[in-house]
Formats: sequence, C-alpha cells, structure tokens
Amino acid sequence: MRDNFLSKKNLIYFGFSFIIFILLNFKTPLFSNLLINIRLKWLDYLIQRKPERAPVKDLILINIDKDNSLQKYGRWPWNRLLFKKALDILTESGAKIVIFDFYLNQKTKEDQSLIQAVNKHKRVIFALPWDSASRMLSTPPENFLKSKAYFGHVIPGRIISDQFRGVALFIKTPIIQKIEYLSLSLMAVLLKDNLQNFPINFNDKNLIIGKYKIPLLKNEENLPLMLINFTGKRGNFRRHNQEYYYDELIERKISKEVFKDKIVLIYNSFEPNDQFLTPVSAEARIPGGEIHANAINTILQNDYIIPYFNSDIFIIILILINALIFYKFSYWRKRILLLLSLNIILLSSSIFLFKKNLWFDITSPFLISFIFSIFILTYENKKVKELF
Repeated sequence: MRDNFLSKKNLIYFGFSFIIFILLNFKTPLFSNLLINIRLKWLDYLIQRKPERAPVKDLILINIDKDNSLQKYGRWPWNRLLFKKALDILTESGAKIVIFDFYLNQKTKEDQSLIQAVNKHKRVIFALPWDSASRMLSTPPENFLKSKAYFGHVIPGRIISDQFRGVALFIKTPIIQKIEYLSLSLMAVLLKDNLQNFPINFNDKNLIIGKYKIPLLKNEENLPLMLINFTGKRGNFRRHNQEYYYDELIERKISKEVFKDKIVLIYNSFEPNDQFLTPVSAEARIPGGEIHANAINTILQNDYIIPYFNSDIFIIILILINALIFYKFSYWRKRILLLLSLNIILLSSSIFLFKKNLWFDITSPFLISFIFSIFILTYENKKVKELF
C-alpha cells in the first residue's frame, strides 16, 4: 500500500530533496568544483562530437614552424627586418588585417624599419601577453605604442581547469581602458569592419558592439568570456588550404590573390609554452595562433555556442518530478526505470540542442536524478527501511 503523501517517510524524502537543492543551487564548496568539472567535461564531449567544418574564407594563417621556417631563417627570435619583409609582401598583396601573434618585448635597432611598414599598412595587430609577476598585461616598447599599430591581449580563456575553451574579449583592469587592449580575436574582427571606435555594451549574457552580439559565459572571474566553437582538430586550417608556411610567404610562393582583403594571422607552432589543451586536442596540443584563429572564425561566422544554465525554477520542477515518481510508484524497480528514462531524455535533449549551438546544461538535473536513484536503492534496503 502506498504511504500518505505527508507520511514520515515522504517528509524525510522532501527534506533530503531540499538539501540537494541547497547544495546544487548555492554552490557550496563541497560541490562547486565537482559541478563545474562535470559540466565542462560534458561540454568537451559535445564539442568533440561536432564534425570538422571549413573555416571562414576571410582568414589565412602563416605558420612559423620548426622544420621549414626555423631551418631557413635561424633560431628565434628573428631579426625584425624579416617581419618587415613579410609585412611589405602582405601590404603589396592587399591583406586587410595583419596579425603578429607574438610579443615585441624590447627595442631593437631594426624597429624603425618595421614601424614604417606598420604605419604604411595601418591595420597591424601585435599580441600582448599576460605578465604573471605583475598581474598585468605586458607593455609594448614605447616606439611601437607611438606607431599606428594596434594591440590585442592573448590571455588564455581557461575555466577552472587547464583547458583553453574560450577567450576573454577584454580585460577590466585599471590600466586597460582603451579599445586597443581588447582580445586579439575581437580586435581583428572590429578592424575588419571598421568598428574599432564603436562603444562596447555588455551584461552577464551578451557583449554588443556594432552588428555583433556575442553570447558570454558567466564565470567566477567576471570576465566577458566567449566560448570558442572550434572548427576541428589541430591543422584544420591547413587541411582546408588556408594555412601556409612563413618561408613560402617570404619566397613569394603564394599567389597575391590568396591574401587580398583577408585577415592574415602569423603565429609560431614550435614554442612549447604556446601550445594548449582544448576540447578538440586529445591527440596534440593546439598552438595559440590556431586557437585565436578559431575565435576569430566563431565571431565572423556568427557561430557562437550559447550557454543556457538551469534556473532555480527548473531545478525545483525536476525535484518535484522525482518526488512524484517516488510517491506514485511503490515498486522500486519502476522508480529506477523512470528516473533512468528521465536521464536519457535529458542527455538526448542536450545533444540535440548542441547541434543548434545551444549548450543546455544538464549537470544539476542529471545529478538530482542520480542522487535520488541512490536514495531509492538505499531506502529499499531492508535494514534501512526498518528505520522508517
């Protein structure tokens, strides 16, 4: 016979449900990191399921690699006249934006020649890394600050773990108040569309500038974090004929039409410190340049991953559904079967919605049903049941 709805057993059950709700909703230290890690692992799985896609045609990569470029032009760092030569060729070829994804950390005697080439092109971006010692962005040499160069930060968008899943579109620190200090990827897109002087508006959900409305992932650091929708594994740009080696550029082995009106991103793939784990890098870490290219691609193709996290009301409804199953069905196997069916529906819904780029978080609902299943199995134990 089924118990009364307000029987001692059910009151204990609802008390147990309320404790679960508190733990999940108010992010107690005991469960907070566990929930985040499970959530991110599921996101990684969803990203890995996506088929490899062709990147946007507006983006070309130039790879400074170990086997070709370093063999021909010597050890790193190079003489900056070599960068000037590359920039002259790209200017002549009509490249719209040129990005150097490495840091100019000191003045050299060749700077003036490179600065002249930068000023001639007018849309050149250099990377600004994060200085972990001072907890600030590194400052470029003064002579480059006075040039027509732009700068974009390359701070990894890590969330809890060491994986690179997103990019902080800009950093809010007292010293950084200029448009020049946006992320490398966002700066490139804004320059391409002449939006570099537009005001930026953002809240917890979106960053809006010009025609772009970029969904943001809420995080504990309160950074305007955009999830990167990776087009594929390492080397995807080269597999789609959108990446070349630096020596091919310098030796003019590439047609000028390849670069005309394009964003050209120059990066190196040989430095271990610039290789990162990502959701798509199970076999090999991905160079930072490829990650920034994927971030640019995400914005240009309007191919955003839109985070949707469960509201309190949704979680309460799921708790009540579980409670109803527990109350309505006295046979424990039926309870487990229904809870299992509920979890399958949640998993299937999450996979289906992610195909539409909607990241529907099922971590809390899944854990609720799992914990309730354990509770049912525990309650059905004869020794435990005698207590009620």
